[in-house]
Amino acid sequence: MAVEKIKNISVDMSNLSNFNNSVPNMNSGQVTKIDNSNNIEYIDSFGDKVLDFFGSNNITKGTAIEILEMENLDFIDKDDIKEALRCGVNGENVKIILDTGEEYLFVPDGDSFKLSSYTNSLGEICSFDNGIDSLLDNIYGGNGVGTTHSIKDISVFGDTLMIETADDLKVYFDKNTFEIKSFGLNGNTYNYSDLENALNTIMESKIAAINERIAYLGDNHPIVPGLKEDIERVKEQYSAGNITEITVEDGYIAFKLDDNPRPIYVNYDGSTVSSIEYYTGGGPYINGYSHIDV
Repeated sequence: MAVEKIKNISVDMSNLSNFNNSVPNMNSGQVTKIDNSNNIEYIDSFGDKVLDFFGSNNITKGTAIEILEMENLDFIDKDDIKEALRCGVNGENVKIILDTGEEYLFVPDGDSFKLSSYTNSLGEICSFDNGIDSLLDNIYGGNGVGTTHSIKDISVFGDTLMIETADDLKVYFDKNTFEIKSFGLNGNTYNYSDLENALNTIMESKIAAINERIAYLGDNHPIVPGLKEDIERVKEQYSAGNITEITVEDGYIAFKLDDNPRPIYVNYDGSTVSSIEYYTGGGPYINGYSHIDV
């Protein structure tokens, strides 16, 4: 996501040599008292420069909101911000503290920022290597159009990180490995293990069909070595490590495998898997999908 560089985070103090000429009407009431308190909202475009000039580590709420929006954390309102300040050895990082006690720490990422860690009001921390937005890159669905990655809520409890999108889809991760645990939508829970089980079911079905043919032909038939190679290809193809895209909607999960444009469907009755559908090119459905009741 290309993001315009945030201005005035790092200020060249040489630009302030003629400060009295560059900042009009200091006594006009446009700029409030400058100190290191939480009074960080300024209506002037040069608010961050003013803070720099007076030796404050704070940044304006407007700049803090821009940084939050870089990671699609649009649900945070500027009125919820208690303090926003530079930190780190050279002041290169930005910490945003909410009235609730939650903290968001951002680090530079080229011309923008990415979330480095989130701390909840109880002091539980979740750290990120590549920001938070990247966790949702291949996940779609919810009650909207299925492409909105704007974040509605984030929380940490125990070893779990929960991210809720603007489309009301909740994704639960292991906060240490960032492996997906489950999805939540409209009161139902869909476990990620359901996808792995679906792949195993399809794999076993395909391997059983190949073994049945091998048994019919006999081990000495010339095509049997090729059929045994097919079994290994099936095992490799239907691996959870090949999942590249997941769409969660009410009543089902559709997911794709690497190099295969046809989705696999895991259908649910409430939170329980009811059936699996996958493309075979034949019956029983006209669209070429086979159906397995679970």
